[in-house]
Amino acid sequence: MRMLGLMRQYGFILGLIAVIALAVWHAQSSANLSILSESAKWSLIAVIFAFQGLGLTKEALSKSYKPIRLPLFVLFWNFLGFPLVVMVTIFWWVSPILQTGFFFLSIVPTTIALSVAYTDLSGGRVEGALFSTCVSNLIGALLVPLAFVALFGIEATWQGQLMQMVEKIIFMLILPILIGYALRRYLPMIASCLLLIKKQSVEILLLILIYSAFVDCFCQGLASELFLNDFITCLGLSLLLFLGISALVWKSSHFTGLSRESQIAAFFTASHKSICSGVPLILLTIGSLGDASMQAMVLLPLIAYYFFQASLGAYITHRFKQTS
Repeated sequence: MRMLGLMRQYGFILGLIAVIALAVWHAQSSANLSILSESAKWSLIAVIFAFQGLGLTKEALSKSYKPIRLPLFVLFWNFLGFPLVVMVTIFWWVSPILQTGFFFLSIVPTTIALSVAYTDLSGGRVEGALFSTCVSNLIGALLVPLAFVALFGIEATWQGQLMQMVEKIIFMLILPILIGYALRRYLPMIASCLLLIKKQSVEILLLILIYSAFVDCFCQGLASELFLNDFITCLGLSLLLFLGISALVWKSSHFTGLSRESQIAAFFTASHKSICSGVPLILLTIGSLGDASMQAMVLLPLIAYYFFQASLGAYITHRFKQTS
């Protein structure tokens, strides 16, 4: 029973390790570069965002926002504090491709399921965490591609690229979210059935997208000594970044005047990053700008950070419960 519980808790992390290992094997045993066509990739991304919309509730978006300091604190760290820490401590010391990866990691929204679950297990204020994560994901969905264009720029054919990205955002992100939300609102019986398989479905679709990205990466000869150095560097920096951000968020939460329960909610929602929203948002942005050749390396900082926040987060919840 204990083994089954560990599999349920860390199943997605084990899946991440498995698909990366399989991608290495596939790249060495096959000359095929693409596992997914572009249309299939966009379809999977649209389905993921439809599930995200299905998970939104009217109550979560209209209630439980008080004290307002809690969501404001979370949004500051999600979209301002985190990027500033990355730029000061990491951005100038890594290769250009990892710069892009850590940039995306710093601005993707917080995770909903994991941060709310850890808040609950730690005795934190669940409704405050839920509201903060929903707002973060709604803002992040539009902020990620726009911030990439603002900071990295686009090529000479900017009009065509920008229009392509706007179309992708509308049809692969906004529309699926609205469909999922409407389905939950107006067809609750169907939505309740889909919600039962939401977590597993999103995780499987994410693993397919990640697997495809890493197969393309390895097949294009990026699994070289340079890639290996970047890989090891990314793992080490992601661990240090998680520890540093966690310490900064927890210490700064003491100055907000929030109760301990709200501080716990603020800690998990402000320090965590969403792989469910982050991976499709990154692929959506890079694909729209025609720069999908090194997707795996751009995704790697987010995947590594998620690994540490999920595994070490379980220990942190235990410490919070001991000190409550």
